[in-house]
Amino acid sequence: MSATATSEEQANWPHSLLDPNVRPPGDIKAWHGGDTVRRFNVYRNNILHSLTDALAATFPVAVQLVGDEFFRAMAAEYVRQHLPRTPILTRYGDTLADFLERFPPAASLPYLGDVARLEYARVQAWHAADAAPLTTSQMAAALDGQDSTGDVHLTLHPAVQCLPLRYAALSIWQAHHGKGRLADIDLNHAETVVLWRDGWRVAMAPIALAEARFLQALQAGYTLGEATGEGCTCDSTFDAGAALADNLRRGLFVGIEIIPTPVAPGATP
Repeated sequence: MSATATSEEQANWPHSLLDPNVRPPGDIKAWHGGDTVRRFNVYRNNILHSLTDALAATFPVAVQLVGDEFFRAMAAEYVRQHLPRTPILTRYGDTLADFLERFPPAASLPYLGDVARLEYARVQAWHAADAAPLTTSQMAAALDGQDSTGDVHLTLHPAVQCLPLRYAALSIWQAHHGKGRLADIDLNHAETVVLWRDGWRVAMAPIALAEARFLQALQAGYTLGEATGEGCTCDSTFDAGAALADNLRRGLFVGIEIIPTPVAPGATP
């Protein structure tokens, strides 16, 4: 683009790169005076193909569910409406699940959006930062003598994600990887999933919604006591002790901090 391009021309560049019905910006010139439209179309095709390939790599089960031809046609529509917000292509497609739920040609597959959410979460979990999980002995030592959970803060591993889903996305994903059969799945059964990184693999497990609320509250900075309250609000029978033990074994916790209760002025500590 020339240095004299107007702000309007600059703003139209992304649109012109993705919409074949829009002529290239007027300041584009071929060095030999050739056809700029034909040459500009090469860049259009490269960008669309590259971003579609990136989406297909992130959402392989979604591709299998709808077929490659449908997926690429759908992805082309998505790309034209949603340009990447970061140069890191593994983060591209963060809004694809919502797009699929509003995409009329996919209306017969209402669970497709949740499958996409699960697949996107898996990629983000895989690329999350490393952190050493807390051991049982470290947790026990930190909590030794602690008579209240109101001052306990737990840090979760950066890879941990909790997904309350409306459909059986985890079961569908597992069936596409040889665990179970699609024909046996109640597709309308809501599933809540926790994802984490276990060594060199991304692990997933179904959990109760109350447990997800508990973990999400800890991620948001709530104390252990406050997070327990969130879980119990969702389900009065929620067992925070069991949830804590299960997720400690999974390696979901990487830090624990006891915040001392402030002593009021003049009070005896």
